[in-house]
Amino acid sequence: LKPFWLKSSDAPRHGRPGLRRQRSPPAWLRPPPNSAMGKAKKGPAPPKTSDKPAVAAAREDELFETATSLPPVPEDPRLTVAGAKLGPDGKLDVPAYEDLQSYFAGEPSPAQHPNPDRPGVRAGEDVPKGLRVWDDLRAGSKGGKDGAGWIAVRARKNEPKREKWFNIRTCGSWRLAFLLARLQLELFERGIGVKPRAVAAAAAA
Repeated sequence: LKPFWLKSSDAPRHGRPGLRRQRSPPAWLRPPPNSAMGKAKKGPAPPKTSDKPAVAAAREDELFETATSLPPVPEDPRLTVAGAKLGPDGKLDVPAYEDLQSYFAGEPSPAQHPNPDRPGVRAGEDVPKGLRVWDDLRAGSKGGKDGAGWIAVRARKNEPKREKWFNIRTCGSWRLAFLLARLQLELFERGIGVKPRAVAAAAAA
């Protein structure tokens, strides 16, 4: 059978005798120029920092994932409002919690956390408004930035904005970064560690 758009009366203009030149199919039979056949396939999505084990600051002998779940909050007074360790800027002093990194070391990959979009949070734990995750790689940052972690922010009308970033590279795990960020937010809400000048400026506004 020959395509219906070829006519038997078409005589070949060149080539061997008996061969007929094939015409192009009608336009309505041709695939559209922007169809999926002509589209280039997209490459793989850029890697997320949250897809990597968050053990950047742990000790060398604990750089392997060994835990199958996130540990509960340890009974340490420094993780409470009354016993929080503050730095000269009135915010949490992360180096003062360095010894807790071994307690949280070996946590599972963030993809295995109860909520991969909020790594470091146990099932059923509350995430207060004012806490958020950042991920340099997921955001497409350039210049070699690969930081990730939790941010505590308090922004209210007629008062200075207060925030602190808790990087998994310095906290050693997503779990500790989350707990410190949550504690910092509570300190912000209670006005603990706020410099007198900031309080006076907010009152005068």
